[in-house]
Amino acid sequence: MATTAKITVNDANPVAAVRELLQRLLADEAVSAVMVPRHTAGSGAVMPTLVVDPELLTDADPFAPAFPLNAATILGRLTRGQTQGMVAAVLRPCEIRAFVELAKLNQGSMDHVLLVGVDCPGAMNNTDYRLFSGTFGSRNVSKEFLKTYLPGGSYVAEAKGAVPLARACLACEHPVAQAADCMIGLFGADPEKVISLISQTPKGQAVISRMGLPGLETDLEESRTRAIEAAVAERSRYRDAMFE
Repeated sequence: MATTAKITVNDANPVAAVRELLQRLLADEAVSAVMVPRHTAGSGAVMPTLVVDPELLTDADPFAPAFPLNAATILGRLTRGQTQGMVAAVLRPCEIRAFVELAKLNQGSMDHVLLVGVDCPGAMNNTDYRLFSGTFGSRNVSKEFLKTYLPGGSYVAEAKGAVPLARACLACEHPVAQAADCMIGLFGADPEKVISLISQTPKGQAVISRMGLPGLETDLEESRTRAIEAAVAERSRYRDAMFE
């Protein structure tokens, strides 16, 4: 049976809440490293980084709408050889799908990986991300992004007068990762108050159970389901309009 845990967000800061979650994850006896998007020093760019020191997770930001590269290739290289312990890889749904395909081609291995998916409102191209980040600052970019693009299941940024999401994201019908071991859930709730953590495999369930997190209320689970359905429907309409 799947486990759905509740992550309480303090000070209306979902990024800080997920950083604390990742620190707890890294402290798990089975996890030796966390691969996660992280703000790099100096440039402010967000790049996938392999982290073994919990202190370095203070710069982690899996909600940033930056997408400079597909991290599936990096994870494939990391897992092709001998690995010490399990790597918890925090990825977008499209990256998880790509990694699964790489593993089928023996260009990666799922044996020592915990796939942690994130509900995905979408991402921006590099130019638009720099514009968006420059407006709000790299430390606030994800909080403002979730405020603008997450509520109500509406992802057509042009209609809001905001920086547009990448067209591929606007047409993507897979905002959640079915192949993830566990999902960080954003849809259907106010991420400034609560985030969910959902197990999807026995591996994910075991890790979540060891964390001892409280369960999520049933009404929030139902709200997430409705929000995902609304997002998929809107993206499908956008995709269909592209071909008219």
